[in-house]
Amino acid sequence: MIRPSHAKASEPLCPSFPFWLRRCSVMVLTTSVGLLCVSIFARKYETAFSAGLVPVLFVTLSFAVFLNIYSLWSIRQEYRESDQAFRYADCEFSSIFKNVLDGILIVDSEGTCLDANPSAATILRLPFNKLVGQNVGRFLVNHSAFMEGWNSFLQNKNHRGRARLAAGDGTGLFVDYTATANYLPGRHVLIICDVTERTHAEMKIVEQLDAVEAARAEAEALRKSTLALSQNLAMDSVLDTLLQCISELVPFSRATVLFVEDGFELMIARECPRIVPKRIGFTLKPSENSFLERVLFEKRAMLLADVAAESAWSGAPPLDHLQSWMGIPLVAAGRVLGILSLGSSSPHTFTAEHLRLAKSLAVPAAVAIQNARTHERAEIYAAGLQVRLQEIHKALGPLENSERKRSRSRES
Repeated sequence: MIRPSHAKASEPLCPSFPFWLRRCSVMVLTTSVGLLCVSIFARKYETAFSAGLVPVLFVTLSFAVFLNIYSLWSIRQEYRESDQAFRYADCEFSSIFKNVLDGILIVDSEGTCLDANPSAATILRLPFNKLVGQNVGRFLVNHSAFMEGWNSFLQNKNHRGRARLAAGDGTGLFVDYTATANYLPGRHVLIICDVTERTHAEMKIVEQLDAVEAARAEAEALRKSTLALSQNLAMDSVLDTLLQCISELVPFSRATVLFVEDGFELMIARECPRIVPKRIGFTLKPSENSFLERVLFEKRAMLLADVAAESAWSGAPPLDHLQSWMGIPLVAAGRVLGILSLGSSSPHTFTAEHLRLAKSLAVPAAVAIQNARTHERAEIYAAGLQVRLQEIHKALGPLENSERKRSRSRES
C-alpha cells in the first residue's frame, strides 16, 4: 500500500535534545584537548605541574565520556519516540485510508490504478485485486472524452465535478469526484463519492417541478380559453375561439365541431383548417360511424391511436384521411350539444394527456355554445317580437285615423 509521508519528516531528528548538553559536550571536549596539549608540553619540561595534570585530564576525559554516553542515550530515546510517533501516524493514516466511506484511488500518469481503498472497490463494484491495474477510463460511460479530460486534468493539477460511471458489474452510477495531480511525482489521487441516490432524487425533483410548471401552464391556458369563450356570445366567434384554443393544447391535423340536429343527425358547424368550405352545414347520421354513435349516446370521450387497427372505423367525411382520432362530447346541462372531433394524418399522435386536455376544454366550450344558442334564440325572439310590433303599429294606424275622423265629425 502507498502510504502518505510523515508530516514532520523535514524536522530535525532530535528536536528536544538539550542545548546545555550539547554546549557542555563541546566545552568538555575543548577542555580535554587543551589539557592534553598542556600535559604534553609539561611532560617535555618535566615540571611539577605535569604530575597534577594527569588526574585532571583523567577526570575531564571521564566526564566527556559520560556526556557522550548520555548524549547517545538521549539520541536513542529521541529516535525511539520519533519512530513510535511515525508508526502511530502511519497507523492512523492507514486506518483512515481503509475506513473512510469515500473511495480513494492512487493512479499513475496513464490513469492506471496503483492502489485503492475498500470503499473504492465497493463503489465501483469490483474486487480489489481486479481494481488494481485497471485504467480508470474504463469506468466512464463516455470513453472517447476520457483522454482529453485526463490530459486537461494533468495540466490543471486539480479538478472536481460529477461523472456518470458504469460499475464493474455493469450498473450505472453517478459520483462526485475530486482529483489532485502529482501529490508525488507521477502519482495522482482520485476521491469519489457515490451520489446515485441523490442524483436520482434530484432528477425526480426536476420532473416534479416540470410537472408543476406544466400544470400551471395548462391551468393558465384553460383560464384564458374559458375567458375567451365567454367574452363573445356570437356562435361564429365561439366556434373560432374553441378551435384556436384547442390547437394550442392538442397537435391535430383536422378539427371539426359537429352539432346535434333534431336528435338524430350531426351537422358540421365548423372545421379547421377550412380545406373544403362546402362542408359547413353538411349533415351525417351517427350510425355511419359507430365511434361517433358511441360518443354521442354514451356521453364518453374516445381515443383511437390507430384507426387502421379498428375494423369498425368508417372514413366517411368529415373523418376521411385520418390515422388517429379523438372524439369528445360537448355536454351542457346533461344534454349532448355536439361532438368535438380531432384527427391526425399520422397514427399514434394523440396520448391520454391530449385526451384529458381536450376534455377539460370541452366543458367551458359546451357552456359557451349553450350560451351562444340561448343568445341566438333571444335575438331571434327579439327580432320576431320587433316584427310583430311593427305589424301591430301598422294595423293600429288606420284605426287611429278613423278614430280621429269620428272625433272631428262629432265636434262639428
